[in-house]
Amino acid sequence: AGVPEFRGPPKFASDRISLLQWNGISYDVVYTWDNIPVDEWVLLGVGRQRSSIGAGMGCNDIEGWERCSTSNSSNSTDAELLEDGATNMSMLIFNCSTYARLGLCNETYQEDADCGGLTMKLACRSSCCLCGDNNPMECLGDTEGGDELPIWLIPAAAGGGGFLFILLVLCLGWFFRLCHKIRICRCCCRALDRCVGRDPGHV
Repeated sequence: AGVPEFRGPPKFASDRISLLQWNGISYDVVYTWDNIPVDEWVLLGVGRQRSSIGAGMGCNDIEGWERCSTSNSSNSTDAELLEDGATNMSMLIFNCSTYARLGLCNETYQEDADCGGLTMKLACRSSCCLCGDNNPMECLGDTEGGDELPIWLIPAAAGGGGFLFILLVLCLGWFFRLCHKIRICRCCCRALDRCVGRDPGHV
């Protein structure tokens, strides 16, 4: 008899799985996983016991995933898209690329599942940028784009800094009456003296 499944009718299943390798005469056991739950998606790695799907697999999509056309969640998705006139639903394949392209990666659609029960949230981790700190670089485009400095900012800052430096030198020269000794600056310096009420003096 089949083992009861979390979704759908009973199927032949086991909570213990072994990876076998043919040695030319018989099969050798490479590794065995025990206590495999029948109602969860798990990742099996050789040399370690099971882990939740997505753990240790990096930020990748599950290849070939496609939303089941009979899922309840798909009906609401189709209805909203049809109301907006966004696309022809009869020609649309709801895979990870489609969810990302149509902007359907939010929590409203993350429970959409394939016919085996695997949700979009688990299957489309890379396309929908659902890996947190491990997201691919393309997911950071909008975030990091605002931190980049405009090309013109550095030359403008350098020019402004140079102007402020020259202005500071001139102000100090006027304050200590150094510019009064320079013929080309003498008239301007004495005019400034009169503006602030300081005796222009004679140099």
